[in-house]
Amino acid sequence: MSIRTSNHRITVGPTPCAEPWSYRSALVGRLPLAALALSTALACGAPGRSPNLLVITLDTTRADRLGAYGYQAGTTPHLDALAERGAVLERHLTPVPITLPSHTTLFTGRYPPTHTVRDNGVFTVPESELMLAEVLRDRGYATYGFPAAFPLDGRFGIDQGFDLYDDDFLDQDRGERDMPGLYFDERPAAEVVRAAISGLEARDPGRPFFAFLHFFDPHQPMQPAPPFDLRFRADPYDAEIAAVDHQIGKLFEYLRAAELLDDTIVLVTADHGEALGEHGELTHSILLHQATLHIPAILAGPGVPEGLRSEEWTSSTQLFATLIELLGLTAPDVPLAGESLVPLLRNEGRRPASMAAFESYFETLAPRTTQGWAQLAAFMRGGWRLVHGPSERLYDLESDPRELADRRAEQQDVAAALRGELRDFLNEHETSSAGAAQQEIDAETQRRLAALGYLQSGESVAVGDFLDFEGRSDPHDLVIDVALFSQAKAATIAGQRLAAKALWEKVIERSPGNPTAYQGMAQLYSGAGDVGTAIAWAQRGLQRIPESEQLLEMAGVLLIEAKRYQEGIDHLRALPDPEEGVRTITWIAWALRELGEVEQAEEWLRRGLEVAPEDRWLRLYLANLLSRQQRFDEAEELYTEVLQSSPFFALAHFNYGLMLRDTGRTESALRRVARAAALAPSHEPSRRLLSELRRATAGAGP
Repeated sequence: MSIRTSNHRITVGPTPCAEPWSYRSALVGRLPLAALALSTALACGAPGRSPNLLVITLDTTRADRLGAYGYQAGTTPHLDALAERGAVLERHLTPVPITLPSHTTLFTGRYPPTHTVRDNGVFTVPESELMLAEVLRDRGYATYGFPAAFPLDGRFGIDQGFDLYDDDFLDQDRGERDMPGLYFDERPAAEVVRAAISGLEARDPGRPFFAFLHFFDPHQPMQPAPPFDLRFRADPYDAEIAAVDHQIGKLFEYLRAAELLDDTIVLVTADHGEALGEHGELTHSILLHQATLHIPAILAGPGVPEGLRSEEWTSSTQLFATLIELLGLTAPDVPLAGESLVPLLRNEGRRPASMAAFESYFETLAPRTTQGWAQLAAFMRGGWRLVHGPSERLYDLESDPRELADRRAEQQDVAAALRGELRDFLNEHETSSAGAAQQEIDAETQRRLAALGYLQSGESVAVGDFLDFEGRSDPHDLVIDVALFSQAKAATIAGQRLAAKALWEKVIERSPGNPTAYQGMAQLYSGAGDVGTAIAWAQRGLQRIPESEQLLEMAGVLLIEAKRYQEGIDHLRALPDPEEGVRTITWIAWALRELGEVEQAEEWLRRGLEVAPEDRWLRLYLANLLSRQQRFDEAEELYTEVLQSSPFFALAHFNYGLMLRDTGRTESALRRVARAAALAPSHEPSRRLLSELRRATAGAGP
């Protein structure tokens, strides 16, 4: 979790219901300046006060899987009800099918080549970018962010402007160590809503709030919560979306009971969709098709017409300007890629003559960063979209929304015009984006990303000419390899041992130099309790790819799990800069503690805190170690520091409660452990200790 103050300071209008503001096009200057008139009645909530703002993003969610967009499975009753009292943008598009770049576009109103965030993990939002949370915080809003997964970790700069940014994705009951994984760290919808309600309950009631909630559940792996896992057992993707909708309903119930909902503008949208096998892609990020670019966008609350449905093409680049105007604020003087949609909302969902004709740019760099293939770019005007890479495809989305027919051969003039517009757009932006290198990545994060499939090609991803594909493979021809990899990971997580083994063997056969395939096989056996075979697969991978740091780390972790502590320590210390990685340090320290080398374990943890002094896990591990040595005063100081910066950290409350119990402070221990159990209901040790402490305090009564 981070509590961040940005360097940005802007001046905004003096009243909640400000004068109209102007729009400067970042789309190659073709769109005119537009006066975005907005009446006071449309903009304002309660008299004399700006409305609250709630932005909800549904990760990996196709528009056509929501009831509000015609889906009949009954998965989204709460979102459907929101749509009925608000406006639905039926043909809403994201310019990039990747989580971090898409959210950066949402919160800046700018395209990836302009804000320079092109992929997850390897780019960071520049300090110079002005984010929605910064605008609102400087206008007097309390700003809260509750993301659900690692791509939106605050380390990537997406936390700019938030007073509280709770990026606690790690499983609250994971214990003291975590295994290198095949998927991003995440937390389920129930934990996101629980954290958000806790944060909002502590808000200053005298200030309007901006709350951002992100739900990652529909992303792979598919592990839907009950009862939705059974209710929608035929389609786990539906089950995940239904589980998210249920939790959103709980959030709305809280806001309604707190008398906040009526004065809150709500936006529900997605970062991207999910291909689900269309065009050969199982997931997202590799290709540019409607399956991953068409996303929901529902607006409701003060100033939003009820029951409105717009069939106009719209883009995520337009939401920043739209929200600022709906809130009645004067906009910052920065160039935006998309004009406000308020005139469309006021015109019964139709694009008025004052608005420019729709056009949009699209891109994905992921084929390059994950596979070393060519990146893809696309440009759209009206209903025509040209996808450009080593090969080209032209689609008429008006008559062929599923993009089944490539029309390039018969519409060469259209293709040529769009190709020219694409080149013009990128020529305008290459100057600003070419010098934007990926963020500096520490060795441990690099291994973590490599385990997830990133940076496998081992090359720089700094962007020069985005349309230079020389020597690179066409993602359209090879997307089946990514699908196979996705299937293997999903089968591993689902515990389908035989299927997963066969799939990993196919991946290894097709890509024998892919370390993640060996890691997947090792994790398959480790998850089944066969640590010996897991170690053998990690070591087999090291024989094939001796330079693989992720396999060296995996082998070290597995050896420690097998209680072969010294061998595990030796593997981890062989990593480049082992003192620089929090995960490496904690595993080494734990192994040293098990070997009885407590002083060395403490030395490693303190060394880690020199590298990452704010890391709450390192401080928690050190506090636990000190408590076990009965150095209670030192331990208590660390527990207090951790909980001051991370008040929703369930495991810290639990371990602090253990220490309080051991030092005879039963009442204080009870309060801490009760808090831990409330924050992490599935943490069995918290529930057991809570029962014990309740019995103890009841027995001590008069």
